[in-house]
Amino acid sequence: MAGAIAVKIKDEHYSPYAARASFQMDGWPTETRLRAKTIYRYVAKGMVFGVTTVDLPGGGGDGRKKGGKPPPHAVSEP
Repeated sequence: MAGAIAVKIKDEHYSPYAARASFQMDGWPTETRLRAKTIYRYVAKGMVFGVTTVDLPGGGGDGRKKGGKPPPHAVSEP
């Protein structure tokens, strides 16, 4: 299973969500079924050989913006 995931992510440039969808449509390589979030976790823990978080969409960032203040809220006057 990890080998099939590695091929989809590393060679075919699929996201874990797209890889899972591909397996759903074309058939899973084993009887094991994984959620996309589980695939993300496996990659982050180094459990998918040859794939790192850099290979994931967004370059492995955590999806949060760094630093800065939140925008001020508009205050309406009565």
